[in-house]
Amino acid sequence: LNPEGDTSLFILRSALKRKLSVSWAVSSGVQLVNTDLFVESRACLSAAEHNLPTLGESEVKAVSDFDAVLIRKDPPFNSSYIKLCWLLCLAEKKVRILNAPSLLLRYHEKLVPLEGVAQGFLSASDLLPTYYRNPREFLDWAKKEKIKDYIAKPFFGFGGRAIKKGQVSTFLEDAFDHAKNIFQPYHAAIEKEGDIRALYFGGEYVGGFVRRPAAGGFVANLAQGGRAEKVNLSASQQKVVEKLGKFLKHLKIDFAGADLIGDKLTEVNITSPTGFASLKKITGEDLGDRFLDYLQR
Repeated sequence: LNPEGDTSLFILRSALKRKLSVSWAVSSGVQLVNTDLFVESRACLSAAEHNLPTLGESEVKAVSDFDAVLIRKDPPFNSSYIKLCWLLCLAEKKVRILNAPSLLLRYHEKLVPLEGVAQGFLSASDLLPTYYRNPREFLDWAKKEKIKDYIAKPFFGFGGRAIKKGQVSTFLEDAFDHAKNIFQPYHAAIEKEGDIRALYFGGEYVGGFVRRPAAGGFVANLAQGGRAEKVNLSASQQKVVEKLGKFLKHLKIDFAGADLIGDKLTEVNITSPTGFASLKKITGEDLGDRFLDYLQR
């Protein structure tokens, strides 16, 4: 965890300021005993800024004894993540869990925009063209979409890692494992204009910022050296943000971070959205408090 910018720690500090009792646990601490779910956790005693939290002694408690559970486990969405969600689904009717594990299992972050189209909340023109799987047909797709340069993103990737770009004219079928990558057109404008991170609570847009890549780079994710700057959404961007918000509310997604290039959605982070610290530095707005207001109401 990075104490300077980690959103989980940001929320933790906001909760401790409110004198709320907070416990920290890892997925391996979740235990199933017959029909009851327990978790080995440690109370968070303090969480000074720029530092990791101070934790108490380990104790085992029933998951249903908590008022709320926040799933803040970063991807990859592997067998460990799936197992955690399956287990927590057993407690979903007994305690508020954000985001609901059943929804994390149902919706894939890179496919949420496509789900929005499939369910009638978004249009295809709101999304970047997306391709998956067959390398023999990739060139036909790229030609049809008039794509010259492309981005290959790992299907189960996260944090802007392992993203590659290339030219369609020099594409080789064996350059990628197509079962592991999603392809989208590359927009060179991102190098100067960056992309937009839009944050949502319960489908309500609560703030956002521009992420600009490091010099010479093309990946704007903050974990890959990108920098955050203030954003003023255009009319077309606001329209897409509002449409996505209605879809997230329909799905009952509590917390999401959507990424846009221009006015096109690329993906929607619902596992562990980030950006609270960056937004506070830029605008002074404390989304930690606002998130707790949302959680407690």
